[in-house]
Amino acid sequence: RRVQGPREGGAGAVDRGVGKDPGRGTTGLIRPLVLTTLISAVALAVIVLTQEPAGASVVLAIGAASLTVAAVASLVLLRLAPVGRSARARWSRLRALRRGVEIGAIVGLIALLRVIDGLTPLTALFVVLPFAVAEYVLSSGATASR
Repeated sequence: RRVQGPREGGAGAVDRGVGKDPGRGTTGLIRPLVLTTLISAVALAVIVLTQEPAGASVVLAIGAASLTVAAVASLVLLRLAPVGRSARARWSRLRALRRGVEIGAIVGLIALLRVIDGLTPLTALFVVLPFAVAEYVLSSGATASR
Protein backbone atom coordinates (compact mmCIF):
# COMPACT_ATOMS: atom_id res chain seq x y z
CA ARG A 1 0.00 0.00 0.00
CA ARG A 2 1.38 3.36 -1.03
CA VAL A 3 1.28 6.39 1.29
CA GLN A 4 -0.37 9.41 -0.31
CA GLY A 5 1.30 12.79 -0.12
CA PRO A 6 -0.21 16.28 -0.20
CA ARG A 7 -0.77 16.24 -3.96
CA GLU A 8 -2.76 13.00 -3.90
CA GLY A 9 -5.07 14.11 -1.10
CA GLY A 10 -3.25 12.35 1.73
CA ALA A 11 -1.75 13.78 4.92
CA GLY A 12 -0.84 17.43 4.58
CA ALA A 13 -3.23 18.05 1.70
CA VAL A 14 -4.85 21.45 1.57
CA ASP A 15 -8.65 21.46 1.35
CA ARG A 16 -9.45 23.85 -1.47
CA GLY A 17 -13.18 23.32 -1.31
CA VAL A 18 -13.32 21.45 -4.59
CA GLY A 19 -16.53 19.48 -4.87
CA LYS A 20 -18.12 21.20 -1.90
CA ASP A 21 -21.33 23.16 -1.81
CA PRO A 22 -20.80 26.41 -3.77
CA GLY A 23 -22.65 28.26 -1.00
CA ARG A 24 -20.00 27.63 1.65
CA GLY A 25 -19.77 30.54 4.02
CA THR A 26 -23.53 30.84 3.85
CA THR A 27 -24.47 27.45 5.30
CA GLY A 28 -24.93 29.05 8.70
CA LEU A 29 -27.57 31.28 7.10
CA ILE A 30 -29.18 28.87 4.68
CA ARG A 31 -30.22 26.15 7.14
CA PRO A 32 -32.25 28.48 9.42
CA LEU A 33 -33.83 30.13 6.38
CA VAL A 34 -34.87 26.79 4.90
CA LEU A 35 -36.27 25.73 8.28
CA THR A 36 -38.15 29.05 8.57
CA THR A 37 -39.52 28.61 5.06
CA LEU A 38 -40.76 25.11 5.75
CA ILE A 39 -42.30 25.92 9.13
CA SER A 40 -44.04 29.08 7.94
CA ALA A 41 -45.32 27.39 4.76
CA VAL A 42 -46.73 24.48 6.78
CA ALA A 43 -48.28 26.92 9.27
CA LEU A 44 -49.85 28.86 6.39
CA ALA A 45 -51.24 25.66 4.88
CA VAL A 46 -52.67 24.55 8.24
CA ILE A 47 -54.27 27.96 8.82
CA VAL A 48 -55.79 28.12 5.35
CA LEU A 49 -57.09 24.54 5.40
CA THR A 50 -58.49 24.47 8.95
CA GLN A 51 -59.65 28.00 9.81
CA GLU A 52 -62.46 30.20 8.63
CA PRO A 53 -61.21 33.47 7.15
CA ALA A 54 -62.09 35.77 10.03
CA GLY A 55 -60.25 37.77 12.65
CA ALA A 56 -57.04 36.39 14.05
CA SER A 57 -56.69 33.59 11.49
CA VAL A 58 -56.38 36.14 8.68
CA VAL A 59 -53.66 38.01 10.53
CA LEU A 60 -51.83 34.74 11.25
CA ALA A 61 -52.11 33.72 7.60
CA ILE A 62 -50.72 37.06 6.45
CA GLY A 63 -47.88 36.80 8.97
CA ALA A 64 -47.01 33.27 7.85
CA ALA A 65 -47.18 34.26 4.18
CA SER A 66 -44.96 37.30 4.65
CA LEU A 67 -42.47 35.23 6.67
CA THR A 68 -42.41 32.60 3.93
CA VAL A 69 -41.87 35.24 1.25
CA ALA A 70 -39.10 36.90 3.28
CA ALA A 71 -37.27 33.60 3.81
CA VAL A 72 -37.58 32.52 0.17
CA ALA A 73 -36.45 35.94 -1.08
CA SER A 74 -33.48 35.84 1.30
CA LEU A 75 -32.56 32.35 0.08
CA VAL A 76 -32.68 33.44 -3.56
CA LEU A 77 -30.67 36.59 -2.90
CA LEU A 78 -28.13 34.67 -0.81
CA ARG A 79 -27.69 32.26 -3.70
CA LEU A 80 -26.77 35.23 -5.90
CA ALA A 81 -24.41 36.75 -3.30
CA PRO A 82 -20.66 36.21 -3.63
CA VAL A 83 -19.03 33.40 -1.69
CA GLY A 84 -16.08 33.89 0.60
CA ARG A 85 -14.86 35.26 3.86
CA SER A 86 -13.98 38.74 2.67
CA ALA A 87 -15.68 41.79 4.10
CA ARG A 88 -17.31 42.46 0.74
CA ALA A 89 -18.84 38.97 0.64
CA ARG A 90 -20.09 39.27 4.23
CA TRP A 91 -21.71 42.65 3.51
CA SER A 92 -23.27 41.21 0.38
CA ARG A 93 -24.84 38.39 2.40
CA LEU A 94 -26.09 40.86 4.99
CA ARG A 95 -27.56 43.00 2.21
CA ALA A 96 -29.31 39.92 0.79
CA LEU A 97 -30.88 39.16 4.17
CA ARG A 98 -31.98 42.78 4.59
CA ARG A 99 -33.58 42.84 1.15
CA GLY A 100 -35.38 39.58 1.82
CA VAL A 101 -36.84 40.98 5.04
CA GLU A 102 -37.88 44.14 3.19
CA ILE A 103 -39.68 42.10 0.52
CA GLY A 104 -41.50 40.10 3.20
CA ALA A 105 -42.51 43.28 5.03
CA ILE A 106 -43.84 44.83 1.82
CA VAL A 107 -45.91 41.72 1.06
CA GLY A 108 -47.28 41.66 4.62
CA LEU A 109 -48.19 45.36 4.64
CA ILE A 110 -49.88 45.22 1.25
CA ALA A 111 -51.83 42.11 2.31
CA LEU A 112 -52.96 43.83 5.51
CA LEU A 113 -54.08 46.87 3.52
CA ARG A 114 -56.03 44.56 1.21
CA VAL A 115 -57.77 42.91 4.17
CA ILE A 116 -58.94 46.24 5.61
CA ASP A 117 -59.98 47.47 2.14
CA GLY A 118 -57.36 50.15 2.20
CA LEU A 119 -55.36 49.01 -0.80
CA THR A 120 -55.25 51.45 -3.66
CA PRO A 121 -52.42 52.15 -6.08
CA LEU A 122 -51.57 55.23 -4.04
CA THR A 123 -51.38 53.39 -0.72
CA ALA A 124 -49.34 50.62 -2.36
CA LEU A 125 -46.96 53.31 -3.61
CA PHE A 126 -46.71 54.74 -0.10
CA VAL A 127 -45.86 51.27 1.22
CA VAL A 128 -43.22 50.46 -1.39
CA LEU A 129 -41.62 53.90 -1.74
CA PRO A 130 -40.17 54.15 1.81
CA PHE A 131 -38.57 50.74 1.41
CA ALA A 132 -37.12 51.74 -1.95
CA VAL A 133 -35.71 54.99 -0.52
CA ALA A 134 -34.29 53.18 2.50
CA GLU A 135 -32.66 50.58 0.26
CA TYR A 136 -31.18 53.32 -1.93
CA VAL A 137 -29.75 55.14 1.10
CA LEU A 138 -28.41 51.97 2.72
CA SER A 139 -26.89 50.68 -0.54
CA SER A 140 -25.26 53.92 -1.57
CA GLY A 141 -22.61 53.61 1.12
CA ALA A 142 -21.16 56.20 3.41
CA THR A 143 -18.86 58.84 2.04
CA ALA A 144 -16.02 60.24 4.04
CA SER A 145 -16.67 63.78 5.23
CA ARG A 146 -13.68 66.05 4.91
